Amino acid sequence: MAKEILFIGYIMAAFTNKKQALHDIMADCLPADKNFSVKKTKT
Repeated sequence: MAKEILFIGYIMAAFTNKKQALHDIMADCLPADKNFSVKKTKT
């Protein structure tokens, strides 16, 4: 029963516009796109 209650936070991602799970909303973060990449600059 406890696992199902905790899993609700991940299920929320299917119903939010920005595809955020509960922990993303609480941390004010956005999930990364699968095509996300970090551009490295030469220093």
